[in-house]
Amino acid sequence: NKLYDLLTRGKKLNVEKKYNDIVLHGAFLIFSGNYINRFDGLSPVTFFYGEEEILALRLKKYNLHSVYNPNIEILHKRKSATKASKKSEKQRELFRTTCLLDSVEKVLGVIDGNIQV
Repeated sequence: NKLYDLLTRGKKLNVEKKYNDIVLHGAFLIFSGNYINRFDGLSPVTFFYGEEEILALRLKKYNLHSVYNPNIEILHKRKSATKASKKSEKQRELFRTTCLLDSVEKVLGVIDGNIQV
C-alpha cells in the first residue's frame, strides 16, 4: 500500500533476511524492556490497521529500533477473529473499510504532528 511504501521508501524486502529499523507488519511483535519501560504497548490511536506504521514513527521519534528476524516463526489464523465477530462478508468488509479509513486518517495525523505518540 502507498502508506507502507512511503514509510519504507518503497523497499521490497526479502523475508529470508534480517532487517533493522523497518516498518514491521504482522500478528506478533516482541518488545524490549527499554520499550516497555517507556510505553504501554502499541499506541491506542488506531484499531485494526496502522498500528505498525505508528510504531515505526514512534521508534524513530524516540531513537528506538525495530528488528525483523526471519528465524522466528509464528502460526497466525488470519481473519479468524473478524469472521467470528462479523457473520456476513458485507459486515466484515464494512468493518475493515471503516477501520482502515479511520486508521489512515490517524496515521497521517501522526505524520503531520497533529497526533502525538
